[in-house]
Amino acid sequence: WGDHANFLLYALVPIYRLFPDVRTLLVVQAIITTVAAWPLFRIAWAATRNVVFSYVILGASLLFWGLQNALDFDFHAPLFLIAPLAWLLYGLYFHRPAI
Repeated sequence: WGDHANFLLYALVPIYRLFPDVRTLLVVQAIITTVAAWPLFRIAWAATRNVVFSYVILGASLLFWGLQNALDFDFHAPLFLIAPLAWLLYGLYFHRPAI
């Protein structure tokens, strides 16, 4: 009954209705992953107080081979959790709401 049901995909129905192509799903997946960049950079900057090292940490996290293989190969619904988890960590690190 619910093994393969992913209700997060219902949020993509309006976008997919406008652009019914597989590339639409891949672009949305890339955008959601990119949204996670800002909180990751802010956490790295607050922890190190070095802008260059913060960019290195951000680049290492976004260029991680597992993440890149997931983005390059196919559409993966669990990648929808990258941005909310990054914003959650941002809120926990700075002791304030993430949004």
